[in-house]
Amino acid sequence: MWHGEKVPFCSCTAVTLLVVLSLLLLGNQAGYALTEEQKLYLNLHADAFRGLAGIEVAIEYLSPEVVHAGLTQEYLQALVEKQLRQAGIRVLGHSATRPEDPYLYVSLQTGKSTSSGLTPFMCRVELQQVVVLPASKTASPMPVTTWHSTGFLGAAPTSEIKKLYACVMLEVAQFTEAYIAVNPR
Repeated sequence: MWHGEKVPFCSCTAVTLLVVLSLLLLGNQAGYALTEEQKLYLNLHADAFRGLAGIEVAIEYLSPEVVHAGLTQEYLQALVEKQLRQAGIRVLGHSATRPEDPYLYVSLQTGKSTSSGLTPFMCRVELQQVVVLPASKTASPMPVTTWHSTGFLGAAPTSEIKKLYACVMLEVAQFTEAYIAVNPR
């Protein structure tokens, strides 16, 4: 779907679009609250957050269309790092990180614009950590996803692509809430 296939515009997409656009245009800065399902998921994955001294941020490559619209990796990086710091989470700078340090992997993918002027998108945030699998015969450390946001899939007006940063911020808010739930200030 992310490589130019046409995405049907159904009522689900319309509702999703309205919610996202409302958040984008109104600038919702309200705190994010975990749902019961997310709390259960967090209870199962709480160890992923324990003992983290800090976290690095890695922004996935953004499509040329997104960059052309004015949303760059640097801008997104700065927004995510600011949100983490505001939540009291130490952000590791690139020069201070080691290969074994955990990082927040931020993905914002877009497809090609449809003839109706919509651009499909998907955003998701993952906590990546280096682990050693106990059953491994080689015991080599490897990066794995130890937590991930629920993710968001939708379509936005092509003229509003730059505002997709708000979707990423909602996904990062899931991470900060989960982190604080395990590591209260």
